[in-house]
Amino acid sequence: SPPGACCSTPDNVTLSVNGAPGGVPVPAGVHTGQAVFYNSRLAMTVPVTLTVQGTAPKWTITKTHTGNFPAGQNSATYTVTVSNNGGPGVGATSGTATVTETVPLGMTLVSMTGTGWTCPPNPGNTCTRSDSLGSNQSYPAITVTVNVAATAGGLLTNNVSVSGGGSVQASASDQTAVIT
Repeated sequence: SPPGACCSTPDNVTLSVNGAPGGVPVPAGVHTGQAVFYNSRLAMTVPVTLTVQGTAPKWTITKTHTGNFPAGQNSATYTVTVSNNGGPGVGATSGTATVTETVPLGMTLVSMTGTGWTCPPNPGNTCTRSDSLGSNQSYPAITVTVNVAATAGGLLTNNVSVSGGGSVQASASDQTAVIT
């Protein structure tokens, strides 16, 4: 038949990987095995390497602290946890993840530290890392240290966000009762 004649009419194509029926989700990753391609004119088995990319990663971020902070307290701490929690088939992150801390009026940022994180001093309000994070995994926590002003009182809301890594930005806040 003339070139292109085989493909002038669309055919239904079903892909079966290593015996899994067509239409069954295949987890993200690299898979090697046999693939069976079926269409109205042809059925054949060929060895393949199949890369399934899955869906984009999805950041989640949490921020917690313990107890109330007294006005005038130095070295009060928050714990920030960054996770990739998009569910089944979610891909790993790629590129630089940036965590940005925003302290409220009445608090002063002292430091941010975390295993594997690069957190500039003096005090920088960001931490970064470039290693990939798989689906349903978390990076080691970041400890955020703040000083509470002697004049602070009431509820103060501390904010944090994570961006980059191939995911949309996520943010969290933590209300802290400051007691006088």
